[in-house]
Amino acid sequence: MIVLDNSTATIKAAVDAEAIMIIWKGFAKGDTYRSILKTALEAAQQHQLKNWISDLTEAKVVSPEDKTWVEETFIPEGLQAGIKKAIFIVPKDIFSKAYVEQITLKLEEEKASHSKYKDHEIQFFSSLDEALGSLQA
Repeated sequence: MIVLDNSTATIKAAVDAEAIMIIWKGFAKGDTYRSILKTALEAAQQHQLKNWISDLTEAKVVSPEDKTWVEETFIPEGLQAGIKKAIFIVPKDIFSKAYVEQITLKLEEEKASHSKYKDHEIQFFSSLDEALGSLQA
């Protein structure tokens, strides 16, 4: 089910895989970037989806302000909302790859500092099909 589709991203709720998916189409910044993440999280909560897939294949660099917002605000909100698994489709862009590494470190820190998140998972795949297949297995 498509939740949002615009020039920046497509958000899909894959209820059978218990996943919310964001397929990034390029650069997003500020309110646009944050609105996409918030919309996806709201849909995940509405449909009780525990898996988060972010297809970053075509994503571009994230601004320092948005990175800080994700680390300080969005990751804690996502964990509290019941997201149990974060799956990233590896981006082509070298700067986006560095961003994913930084966000992964932040997720690992959250897991380490809160015992209630110790069972949460982070996975990486090279394609959306591969990621979805891992959830069907």
